[in-house]
Amino acid sequence: MHEDVVSPLDERLEALQTKVGVGQSLARDRNEQDKNSRPSSRFAEYGCECAAKACEQLVLLTLEDYEGVRRVPTRFVVARGHVDSRVEVVVRETSRYQVVEKFGVAAEVARRLDPELLSRRLREIGS
Repeated sequence: MHEDVVSPLDERLEALQTKVGVGQSLARDRNEQDKNSRPSSRFAEYGCECAAKACEQLVLLTLEDYEGVRRVPTRFVVARGHVDSRVEVVVRETSRYQVVEKFGVAAEVARRLDPELLSRRLREIGS
């Protein structure tokens, strides 16, 4: 008889991915809240959405670039070099920032905490 055995290493990786997914989703939420107060100039400053809680680095993006990242709930914009290869891969980079995509549990957490999806669910409940 075959039983699924979860190793302590698997549990630690899942816990790490969950923690990172939540932390970066909170950073994404801050950028979303601040988005409407940004000037309409070509570039605007957005907070780095990396996993480091204390990171306060700003990155310059156009609104179009930022919205492009937001179209995929598992993608985040981070300052160059702020990638955590344990939970994400680089899918796009410029001289100013990198776009990372979550995988594994971190991706699932990011999807569940996506502000657009949450808003849509709330609208459906209210109808």
